[in-house]
Amino acid sequence: MWYAKKYEPLQAGSIDGTDTVPHDHGILRAQNACYVPPSNEEGLTSDPFKTLFVGRLNPITTEKTLKNTFEKFGSIKHIRLVRNLVTGDSRGYAFIEFTHEKSCQEAYKNSYKMIIDDRQILTDYERSRTMEGWVPRRLGGGFGGRKESGQLRFGARDRPFKRPLHVAGNQSMPEILPEHRFDDCWRRNSTTEIRHQHFETKNNRPAFQYPKDSQHSRSNGPRISRYHQPSSRSHQTHHRDRSHQTHYRDRSHQTHHRDRSHQTYHRD
Repeated sequence: MWYAKKYEPLQAGSIDGTDTVPHDHGILRAQNACYVPPSNEEGLTSDPFKTLFVGRLNPITTEKTLKNTFEKFGSIKHIRLVRNLVTGDSRGYAFIEFTHEKSCQEAYKNSYKMIIDDRQILTDYERSRTMEGWVPRRLGGGFGGRKESGQLRFGARDRPFKRPLHVAGNQSMPEILPEHRFDDCWRRNSTTEIRHQHFETKNNRPAFQYPKDSQHSRSNGPRISRYHQPSSRSHQTHHRDRSHQTHYRDRSHQTHHRDRSHQTYHRD
């Protein structure tokens, strides 16, 4: 599976990112939308890189519940629970701004699919002010969705792209780069360009380390090069070679013994 680095409505509407023709009206609306990212108006968080998006909330969930749940990841600066302007009811999503960006990253890693008020929530970084080409859900874009709506959007941690297997004539193979295997590849690029907090190695690959508890981490045990590991197949071949040499020597010894016996009989 892989993830989107830039938001493209047509690609987001495809399970593997190969579609060239929109399959629902929402994608057409998103392609024609002229979305302007919000500025730091009253009520919005001040720093998008310290802001966590929380979706699929229970309508009864309040700002106090969110604060009690997420303050274990770090100090919270501001919580904005989006409500209906007429009724005042919760619309099921919120934005939480942390004091430090590291706290936001910890919440992103550890709060995904957490249960709050008997609801499994969805957490993600804020994309409206950081992801290139972003179109919100209300304009036909966004990510995720439900199958019943018929407007699923792929490319994020909730519904990542699947690797293309068969590309038909009306489809095109997307360019899948190594960095697309990270679910925050789009944010890494934005942070590098805007905040200059990340760096790249000499071979132009992102400087990334797996968590210590990951199965891919080098800290779980010493890495032994495959050139120093004895191969079972090579060991078997070597054993057969030695057996063959021993058998050959035995046959040579028997032949030599018969020759000497024949010479002795001839002299007699």
